[in-house]
Parts: sequence; C-alpha cells; structure tokens
Amino acid sequence: MRMELDHEIKNNICPRPAVAGRRGLGFAAGNLFLGLCKPRAKQQLLARRLDLFRPPPGLAIGQYGTGNYHSATRSLRFSGQNGQFQVISQPLYFVAGEKLTFSCWVINTGNGTVDTQMQWGTSPTGPWTIFHDPNNFNGVAPWTLNEGTFTPTTSGTYYIRFFLNINGQGLGYIDDIKLTYNEGAVLNVNSTGYQQPGTQIFKNGVSTGFYTNHSFPATPVNVAGLAGTYTPGAPPAGYHWVNPSITVSTTDFTVANGYVHTITFVLEKDFTLIVNSSPYITPGTEIFRNGTSTSQYTNHTFTSTTASALAGTYTPGPAPAGYYWQTTSIPVLESGFTEANAYTQTITFYLAKYYELRVLSIGTGQPGTAIFRNDSPTNQVTDYTFYSTDPATLAGSYTPGPAPAGYHWVTTPITVATTDFTAGNNYIHTITFVLEEDPLPVELSSFTATISIDNHVNLLWVTQSETGVQGFYILRNSSADLATALTVSDLIQATNSSQQQSYLFTDAEIWEDGTYYYWLQNSDLDGTVAFHGPISIVYTAAEGNIPVIPLVTELKACYPNPFNPLAYFPYSLKESATVNFEIYNSRGQLMRRIPIGDQAAGHHQIEWNGRDNQGRPCGTGVYHIRMTAGTESFFRKAVLLK
Repeated sequence: MRMELDHEIKNNICPRPAVAGRRGLGFAAGNLFLGLCKPRAKQQLLARRLDLFRPPPGLAIGQYGTGNYHSATRSLRFSGQNGQFQVISQPLYFVAGEKLTFSCWVINTGNGTVDTQMQWGTSPTGPWTIFHDPNNFNGVAPWTLNEGTFTPTTSGTYYIRFFLNINGQGLGYIDDIKLTYNEGAVLNVNSTGYQQPGTQIFKNGVSTGFYTNHSFPATPVNVAGLAGTYTPGAPPAGYHWVNPSITVSTTDFTVANGYVHTITFVLEKDFTLIVNSSPYITPGTEIFRNGTSTSQYTNHTFTSTTASALAGTYTPGPAPAGYYWQTTSIPVLESGFTEANAYTQTITFYLAKYYELRVLSIGTGQPGTAIFRNDSPTNQVTDYTFYSTDPATLAGSYTPGPAPAGYHWVTTPITVATTDFTAGNNYIHTITFVLEEDPLPVELSSFTATISIDNHVNLLWVTQSETGVQGFYILRNSSADLATALTVSDLIQATNSSQQQSYLFTDAEIWEDGTYYYWLQNSDLDGTVAFHGPISIVYTAAEGNIPVIPLVTELKACYPNPFNPLAYFPYSLKESATVNFEIYNSRGQLMRRIPIGDQAAGHHQIEWNGRDNQGRPCGTGVYHIRMTAGTESFFRKAVLLK
C-alpha cells in the first residue's frame, strides 16, 4: 500500500493542532511552526492533500521566478553563507511498526552545496535522531527528490524535522513536502454498553491478553495476522452480547477506510419475563405459550437475548378442583420490554376459590331428586355441586322434587344466603334434603314372648312413636291363624308419645302344653286396626313337671335392657323383709328412690319410668340399681337409651 499526503507551500490554510489518535502534517520554518493542515483520524486514514502555510513574516523568502518552483507557485528560498534552516512538523501520532516515508523536492541555484537531513524526535525542541542523511546537493543542480523512511518502534506522538545546511554561496528552494504512509492495517476492537469498555478480547478462542478498547497494528507483510474470529469475555449476569462473535477478514482493510477497520461488541441487558401465580401452589401451575407447554412451572423467570423469543400469549395450566383462574390468558408484547423497565416484564395469574354449594339428599331411593331454586328447575339432581365466582348467584330458596307416594321431605325449602360461604368453611356450603317414610300410627320396634318365673307367658312390645292410637289388644291362638284367634286382653291404653314406650302383658290363662301364637292389635282413634305378629312360644304346664326352685333373696336382671322409658326390676325374697330401691347415675348421684316397704316372701317386680325424684326425664346413660332387703344389698345395671 502506498498513500501520499502532499504538502504544498501556499497561502490561506488554517492550522489545527494534532492530538493522540489523530494525524496531520504541518511544518515550521526557522523554529517557527508553519501550521497543521487537516489532521487525519487514526480510525479513518483517508488520502488527502496536506497544504503548508505560507511562512510568517521575518523568514527569508527568495525571489520567485520562472523555474524556481517544483509544482507550486512559490517555494521557500534558503540563501546566505553557511546558513542553517529547519522545518518542524506539528505533533504526529504514529503506531508502532508502521512504515512512514517522508520526502521533499530540493533545488540549489547557487554555487555552494545544500545538505538536507530528516530527523525525528518526541519533543519539538529535540533531541533529534537522523533517519535520513543524503549527500549534498551541488550548485546549479535541478529539482531533486529527497526521500527518507522512518518506522517507529513504539506508538506515540512524534515530531519530524527537515534540517537544511547551506554551505558556501548556495541558494536553495524546497517544495512539495510529503508524508507517505506505507503502514500496515490497524484493527480497533471496541465495546459499548454496561460497564464497557474493558472486556477481555479473544481471537479464535484464545485470549489476546488485551481488553477493549484496543488497537491491533500490523505491518504490510503480516496484515493477515489481524484476520480471525473475535469474541468478547463472558457478559455479566443478566446481560448478553448482541454480537457475541465478529469475523474479521483481510478484505475489511481497504484504501477507502485507510486500512483501519473497527469492530464493536455491544453489551445489552437480557430480556426477562417473570411468570408468577398467586396464591402460589407448589410446585406451581404449568406455563403455556401460544398454546404449547414451556415445560416450566410458576413461579419462573424466562430470559432471552431477543424480545421476540419471549413475546406471545401465556396461559396457565388447569386450575385445581374448586378453583378458577381470574385471568386465563395474558399477552406479552415485544414493545413491553423497554429501558424504563430494565427490559423486564412480570405477569401474574391469579387463582381464586370457587364458591361451592353442595345439594345432597338422603333416604329411600336417594340421591337423584330434582333440584329447584326459587321454584325454578336447575336441571340438576342431587347429589350435585354448584360452582360460582359470585356467591349471590348461589343464594336462594332450594326445594327438592315431589316426594314419592308414602314419603315426605323433612325440611323444605332450605334457604341459602351469601353469608353461608365463609373462609371458615372454605367457601363450601352444604344442604341436605331428607326423605322419610310417612309416619305410621304405631312404629313398633319389638314384640316378644317369654315364660315368666311363675310359668306364665309375658308379652313385651316396644314402640318408637305413637300417633292417634287408642290402645292395644293381645290375641292368642294355638295355630298361626289370625282369623280364629281369641282376644285375651282388655284394651291396653296407648301413651301416644313420640318417644320410645314399653308395654308388658302377662297371659296367665294357659293350662295345656303346646305351641301358642300371639298377635298385637293396635286400634287407632280413627277406627283403623293393624296387626303385628304372630310370634310363637312353646308352653309346658307346671303340674309336677317343674322342680320346685327354692326361694332366695336376689335382684334379677332388669328388662328390657337397654330400655326407654320403662324398665322392669324382678326380685325374690326368701323371707319377708323391708324392701327399698335406689337408682344412681354413672356419677354416683341419686336420681330416684322407690320405697317398697314390708313385703312377704316370694317373687316380685317393680317398674321404673326413667324419671328422677322430681319427675324429670333422665338422660341416656348407664344407671346403677340398688335393692335393699332387710340388711342385705343387691346391685344391677340398666341402660337408658333414647
């Protein structure tokens, strides 16, 4: 490469000082600076003409006649005997290793000789080092090219001096001072952005040992040494290199760019998208982008070197049972990543609890009855759960469908209010319709027959409830034929209670051995009659067949047990005695005292109606029965079960 910067002696050119990293060519004559012409930037060395000032007043200027110039209209004239003259450049910035050629044209029109030297220094006052010392120019010699080469060993600021020594009667002129850059290429590696410059520079994967911003020079013979793939050091956390690698080739160095090529690594903040869900449910909900799973779960941070890679429509995975997403999709735009938000966007999916109303039904054939709200069909049947994001849509009066024949709904309608849904019940409210069979006049729970101690038949029946019942009759037959059965009891009055009742009838009019069948007839106040049974018992007459059992004083097991509300306490006395009964609860508190008084020897029985001494019903529990006969005490337990 050869690039010439011409320097003509002419007028009207303004000087500009040279600075490091910029280049220009200006000269001073007789220790006076003549000026700097159009500095050339280090990063853009363009070939251009450099013009020298016209010398300031006071400098010897010769006559300018025909033939006394080389290419300009004027030339500097050096005259006088044994005179010394110098032309010193303005400061010039050179890169180590670049080859520089300085030249000028000299003519000697006198009889003596003109000696011209080229020297370099790092100060305008020297010291000076000769890098070119041609032979003397003899008198009456034509225009002669004087050319010298200088290659700096270190980069820095330099001054160039043209030193002329006139011997004898020499008369010289100088013109067309030139600086020719026979330099190698320069590669500037820069970086911009966060905490830049200052990142390490790698070439072909190997550290260069330098950091941005740095200039790599090369001589003409090894410019290919600048070619390669350049990469910066690792970016700081949260940042990325926009251009993480840049390839440099020899063709990047051209005359047009002055054989100086610049590459710049740009450090930018990563684009960040934070996808959250609230309240957070471990491990989080799956995150979808444009309908495709990202294989990530909330809360998650996505990062990318491009905003487009994060843009799209984001949706959460299915909500857990009983919950719903208040926002089902959120669009993320490229334009949402800005310097103002540090290129970070945050989106949040909010998970909310549904209000739940569970409508159940129990009973025969349930669930499955139709559900009505405010007398309008819901088109749902029990058991069904209604969901809503607003409790007001669940509030109202709920009723079941019609009850089947012979049945009724215990509670209907059931009113649901918005206040029934609270954090305490997790916003879940349950109502239940209860289907019951229509009540019978008598709800009989047991009907039994047993042989008593005195060889009679005891008939015991227990009712759970009685409604509109006049009373009961006992019927007996020696066969299972109700039509021929005989009524063996008078009317036994009913209590018509909604609580459990026990009844006992003793049939003492059986005289023959055999199997006997019994029926219980309940007669209602409206004239309706119903029969229960038959139950059977095998009877054996007592005449001589039953051994005589000696009497002992004892309290026998009470019956029925459990009971409600009547209990029977059979006992026997070996001899006459004063008898008393005391009933205690499980805490040892006396609940009822039953004084019997003096009683003859034999078999006896009393009943207890389940009430205390004040006539109040006793509660469910275990009761201790104490019987005293004379000086003896006997104990039994009975369970009152309501």
